[in-house]
Amino acid sequence: MLRIRGLTKRYRTGELALRGIDLAVPDGEVMALIGPSGAGKSTVIRCINRLVEPTSGRVALNDTEITTLAGRELRHMRARMGMIFQEYALVERLTVMENVLSGRLGYVGFWRSYLRRFRRPMWTRPSGCLGASVSTRRPTSALTSYPAASASAWASVAR
Repeated sequence: MLRIRGLTKRYRTGELALRGIDLAVPDGEVMALIGPSGAGKSTVIRCINRLVEPTSGRVALNDTEITTLAGRELRHMRARMGMIFQEYALVERLTVMENVLSGRLGYVGFWRSYLRRFRRPMWTRPSGCLGASVSTRRPTSALTSYPAASASAWASVAR
């Protein structure tokens, strides 16, 4: 379960981006942050994975307090997370599945990735999540923007 308690972020300029955010997301839940531009949606996500340091508050994933992690522990936790930036960058000549699996390149040897020889277990989890709505074998350039965004969103599943 992801638990956020009292999350606050104030930038050096004095701008208050987040004020006392409390949130709980149970395991297996899918959640969307929806709000107007500048509401702090991206800041919340960046505070969860610590790309932005919260000013105060706590973020915990299961039994791990993310806000207290540093160094190797933080890197290992980030490796278990996925984040899709607002301007997702899909490689058009790759298939949807290859774009999704690119999140695993740090765990695959050079020749295996160069030859696109991903092990079968890596394919099964994201493929099941993408479902029939997205053809995982078609080049990304052949998709409309919605399935491309879906493929980008599911890239986090491969991690």
